[in-house]
Amino acid sequence: MKIGWFFSFCIYVFVFFIDFYTSFIPMWINFILFTIICISITFFVLKKLHSKIEIEEELYKDSEWKELKIFVITVEKNEGKVILDAVDHYLSFPENVKMRIYDDNSTDGTYEKLLEKREKYHERLEILRIKSTNKVLHPKGIGVEDAFHSIEADYFFVMDADSIVSFEDFKKGLFIADRQKIDVVHLTRRNDTIESAGYRIGDTDELMMVAMKSINLIPWNFSGSGFFIKGDVAKTLHYGSSVFSEDTEIGRQLRDSNFKIEYLITLEVHERAPLTLRRSFSQRMNWLKMGIPHYLKEEKGAIFVGNFIFASFTYLPFFAFSISSTLAIGVGGFAFGLLLTVSKVLGKKSVFQSLLDVILYIVVEYITFAFIYPAMLFITPFRKHLKFSKNAV
Repeated sequence: MKIGWFFSFCIYVFVFFIDFYTSFIPMWINFILFTIICISITFFVLKKLHSKIEIEEELYKDSEWKELKIFVITVEKNEGKVILDAVDHYLSFPENVKMRIYDDNSTDGTYEKLLEKREKYHERLEILRIKSTNKVLHPKGIGVEDAFHSIEADYFFVMDADSIVSFEDFKKGLFIADRQKIDVVHLTRRNDTIESAGYRIGDTDELMMVAMKSINLIPWNFSGSGFFIKGDVAKTLHYGSSVFSEDTEIGRQLRDSNFKIEYLITLEVHERAPLTLRRSFSQRMNWLKMGIPHYLKEEKGAIFVGNFIFASFTYLPFFAFSISSTLAIGVGGFAFGLLLTVSKVLGKKSVFQSLLDVILYIVVEYITFAFIYPAMLFITPFRKHLKFSKNAV
């Protein structure tokens, strides 16, 4: 990992010298580039999304419920009413839907209340405590791996404690997975239940990720909740002794084995997000803390390409007329057009609201990847211990 870190950090030095010696590009060229890319990606994504919407709606037009063995899996800690409501929600589905919850040593009485819930649902609800392990692995990964290898099921639905999907969307997603022989089916994650800056950032982020997956732009990214996975496919997945991003690692193994993965943009799973800007930044720092070591270890190509772009962001305020700054502005045009389109089409927001959300999101992401990311990249090899912490919400 340290060799990868060294070359990754050298990219920042390389981009600095590019900027230092190429600061001669007129701003009007950058403005034209931004506009052309923004308009082009808007029309391209708009066409892609409308086509995909039509295909999906046709696929589940005649959806029916099948008597498959389905297990809903989640790991929780101190979730209280959130996880109790989720139990009542998913176990209101037909009897062939069962649920296993892994409790990560809750201290607020959640575990005891879940045991009481089990008395109501009997064999449909299983409550287990997370087992200790020598692996460097998030508790969610420990629970999910145990479920995949200890439960016989046709399909698993992996969720976070706060993931809520309507029965109709649940039925349609499962129907498409089974009818189309798809190994993994993701629903579109939304953070749209509360009006706040943090939720707007989170919702725009989720919409952007599913749009980019729809055009196959970020194959290494894997959403860690709100997805169906075939039981026999799940049994092929194993975590090693040191895994820094359990969700991304699942995606890597699935890609390496050439399993079929599909992202559905018309079916939604609703989740919480950080309420405030401060908590939103805290969440991103937590992602970077564990994500950077993972990418240095498993996805070196992705992190090298990413670092070139991120370095261009970092130096943009200082070398606004350089070649790499032109790259950063072009990426900005791409992101602006993409985000505005998905916020309007998938998010079903007004043009004005979409514009506000996109601007807020781009500002937050720019600060994150232009300044916070390089600082965390620099200290990565000097950190003695990696400690997993719950995402800030």
